[in-house]
Amino acid sequence: MESNPLLVSWGDLDRWAATEESKGTFPELMRRLLAQTPGVTNINIRAREGTAAPGWDGTATSAGSAFLPEGELRCEFGTNQDPKRKANEDYEKRAQEVAGTTEEVYLFATPRNWAGAAEWAKERQKDGVFASVEAFDAHRLEGWLQSVPAVHYWISERLEKPTSGAQTLTAWWERLRRNCTIEVPPGFHTAGRHEEADKLLDLLATKDKVPSVQAAWRDDALAFCHALLYDRDPAALDRALVVSDAQRWYQLAIQPSSLILIPLFDDPDIGLAQDNGHSVIHPVVEVNDTRDDKDIVRLPKIDRWGGATSLTEAELDFRRRISSRPWLAGACAASTVGFHATRAGNIPSGRRIETLFAYWPHWSWSARGKPNTRVISIRFLDSSASTGTRSMLG
Repeated sequence: MESNPLLVSWGDLDRWAATEESKGTFPELMRRLLAQTPGVTNINIRAREGTAAPGWDGTATSAGSAFLPEGELRCEFGTNQDPKRKANEDYEKRAQEVAGTTEEVYLFATPRNWAGAAEWAKERQKDGVFASVEAFDAHRLEGWLQSVPAVHYWISERLEKPTSGAQTLTAWWERLRRNCTIEVPPGFHTAGRHEEADKLLDLLATKDKVPSVQAAWRDDALAFCHALLYDRDPAALDRALVVSDAQRWYQLAIQPSSLILIPLFDDPDIGLAQDNGHSVIHPVVEVNDTRDDKDIVRLPKIDRWGGATSLTEAELDFRRRISSRPWLAGACAASTVGFHATRAGNIPSGRRIETLFAYWPHWSWSARGKPNTRVISIRFLDSSASTGTRSMLG
């Protein structure tokens, strides 16, 4: 992949290795790298609290790739300040457990900059204990990351790098939720949409199809995609990227690792993405009436009872988080829905969560009629509101 200076580099990895957070997250980075590298299966990686357990830090099966040899991978990871010492300790311990020789591949990885990593692996290879010995330091990991862009964006977001032009679908969702006055659970956006969820999964399984997900609000379509993958296909969610410009689309579309690309700009080169084995989901507000309906997922309004149940199960403290006037509908322009900005307060007495009718985060407007791009919040609309106002819930 063409180098993107905004994404994590070897230097960022090296600095990150000195943090406490890296100890538990680095194995997760390795798991994602292995999971999104073609030809790697049977992945078992311990991360976070599991790193203290005995046994290998990770195991996997590799069919061979640009970064991995063919064979059964046996992995050890370390973020220690002295990577050579850590590598030697782990290697000696594992070598002693081998009766003679083994066809397994020994892999040591560290996010540290280790200039002698390649030479160390070469010397250990001469021992003849393992079929192959591999060592990955920050420099080699950067090259690997460039070949699996979804992971590159994920770790860049974790390290708070200012990524541009694309982001993981998970990061997009977290930003949306941070801009709401309550933490809306992902399942809210799939409430009452089970048939549409099944249809989208079926279309994604058919490589020659490009499903369009139609909703009254494009962000609702995106939130639906996130919720569906979050619940039913987490591995696919790890591969999903939201792309906002043509240049970044081209850079991602030519990559060999399988991605789910979601364009937020006009006229993306969908054919290029498909030719390179990627899936595409097109979130839209309107679709051409002449299109075949078989590849269009039309989202109905969120089921009010299902949506209310989702919010209830999230154990939200409504008496503290929802405005005391959540039932006032505001004026809106064109086909969008808007409600007046509200602040936290108490629910009016007698109201129950089951009476919620609509949920809609939106850009609020100042008194002078100019958009206030820093204020987004949750609005609720009672069932007694004007029938002329469109909502997301049925």
